[in-house]
Amino acid sequence: MIRNEFKVNERDKVIYYKYDNNICTIICLYVDDLLIFSSNFHVVNALQSLLSNNLENKTLEKIM
Repeated sequence: MIRNEFKVNERDKVIYYKYDNNICTIICLYVDDLLIFSSNFHVVNALQSLLSNNLENKTLEKIM
């Protein structure tokens, strides 16, 4: 996540965030799961693609 310009939340090390071009993206990690939040749905899709290329994963549900 650091390579992709995400920063670690100093109070809770399992939360990563990125603020770029007025788009906020937050990733919360828990054991082997993660939640992705963003103010832009296309950013979520791009991040899922990035993660899919580097990790074995599956998406359980997409919320629009």
